[in-house]
Amino acid sequence: MTSSEPVVINTSPEKFRCHQFFNLLLKEEKKTLKQWIYRGNEKSGRTQTPANSYYSSKD
Repeated sequence: MTSSEPVVINTSPEKFRCHQFFNLLLKEEKKTLKQWIYRGNEKSGRTQTPANSYYSSKD
């Protein structure tokens, strides 16, 4: 039954709660993330990335 252990771990309530919390953090910190991505793009000479488009489109 060792092959089923990773599945049990991944679907545990603790893991799910952590995942929900992480998603909530992403929503709350969306603008900060967009600023951070934009700053990173300025340094690398890029103005638009898939991630930047993703966060912008979620507004």
